[in-house]
Amino acid sequence: IAAAAIGIYLLAVSMRLGPGVGGDAVIYITSAKNLLAGNGLGLVNPAGDFRLLPYFPPFYPLFLAFFGLLGFPIVKAAGILNIILFALTIVLIGQWIKKTTKNTLASTLGSLLPACSPILIPAYSWAMSEPLCIFLGVTGLIMLDLYLERHTPRYLIVSAICCGLSFLTRYSAAAYIATGGIFLLCFQKQELKKRISSAFQFGLISVFPMILWLVYDLQKTATIASRSVLQGM
Repeated sequence: IAAAAIGIYLLAVSMRLGPGVGGDAVIYITSAKNLLAGNGLGLVNPAGDFRLLPYFPPFYPLFLAFFGLLGFPIVKAAGILNIILFALTIVLIGQWIKKTTKNTLASTLGSLLPACSPILIPAYSWAMSEPLCIFLGVTGLIMLDLYLERHTPRYLIVSAICCGLSFLTRYSAAAYIATGGIFLLCFQKQELKKRISSAFQFGLISVFPMILWLVYDLQKTATIASRSVLQGM
């Protein structure tokens, strides 16, 4: 909690003028605003035609739009959410280390690493998808660790959902799903058939939201993440 407080302070100083908005952040915020305005999740081009959210998966702008629907200004909500997600991620990491090592010093140092990170603080200072992606991915791996310890199916399901939503936030978060699958195959204290079965269930649940999005994207735009294969003569 002390490490989280330090992280909150550093991030608040970094965002004293508000979260950074530029480049990709403009696409996220504009897409969320267009959804709230009834135009759809995407951009309105200068010609007046609508373009479905390009390049990125949809969960972060949907997340912002939800808080916009509750009456919060989108940009301000993005900054507040960054601080909350940063604090929660630091606490989760610290608790996870404490549970694993039984060492308070290791937990404290492990919490301070993200809290004072010169890489994470700038990333969390923008209205970007990294804070939500990292929080969901870390939560998913912690739930997976609990499943490996207790073999309770609900932990596997929650882990898969969190990792899947992380993937639906950033394409690079497929690494969380791959990590989960490897851990289930290699570190379960069960027979091989059971390990393969649980890894398959985890993977199927994790990728299902992304499959739905890609099918929808393909139907609406004839592309996947604004990319298509051109056929020539």
